[in-house]
Amino acid sequence: MRVAFAGKGGSGKTTLSSLFIRHLAGQGLPVVAIDADINQHLGEALGAGQDPPAMGAHLGHIKEYLRGTNPRISSAAAMVKTTPPGRGSRLLRTGGDDPVHRLAIGTPCGEYVVVDCTAGAESFASGLFTRFDITFLVVEPTRKSLQVFRQWSSYAADYQVPLAVIGNKTQGDDDVAFLRDHAGENLLTCFPHLPGLRAMEQGRPFSLDDAGPQARDGLALLRHAVDAQVKDWETFTRQAAYFHLKNARAWANTATGEDLTAQIDPDFIPSFALPTPVS
Repeated sequence: MRVAFAGKGGSGKTTLSSLFIRHLAGQGLPVVAIDADINQHLGEALGAGQDPPAMGAHLGHIKEYLRGTNPRISSAAAMVKTTPPGRGSRLLRTGGDDPVHRLAIGTPCGEYVVVDCTAGAESFASGLFTRFDITFLVVEPTRKSLQVFRQWSSYAADYQVPLAVIGNKTQGDDDVAFLRDHAGENLLTCFPHLPGLRAMEQGRPFSLDDAGPQARDGLALLRHAVDAQVKDWETFTRQAAYFHLKNARAWANTATGEDLTAQIDPDFIPSFALPTPVS
């Protein structure tokens, strides 16, 4: 399951995504953590003993691996951020032993992929916001934070993107009521100010017990919301093609000197999306 944490800068999405990752890992569940923010602090929030690798430094190598023998992608240079997979492409799988996983810190497996997204609404143009099974919007009880929620909810409604709001840094019932008035049924749960998080922010030893029972109950609600999602591969594939066509015609064809609309393989179906044969 692919889970995104998004929201206004400073809303606490890195903190909450790191708590959710700890929650999953603490239950023995395999999880991959991806820091997709420009200001990268997820590894630090997770107590990583070393800086996470800069995946962008290996972008050419990653593209070559993913391109595989796909004849529709002429080169790694012609592979833009919206290029969809096709027949011959290499896909990343749970527990895969591949160069991309080997670049990462930790065990190369993941039943859950949790992504700390860049702040604001920068993922709309590329269609990245449609690539997740659910997006958790971290919202503070402020008007500025709610502006980002309105942007996301507007785009999400047009593309059937599952969305849930997490209130953060609430200080009492009035804050919760304020978020409920604006987010309505999208509001899944709220996290109050958690004094125990100071240890994590200062790099001192930290466990979920330090976050308190209310935070642990909230994290359990997040996992329940994730597990309740149903994969819709047809919509996922269709939207990937839509945004690639849109970006190819807007800028990518000119940038690469190729007609990148031809990269879409109309007959491609991810192997893991096919029904399991019955013996």
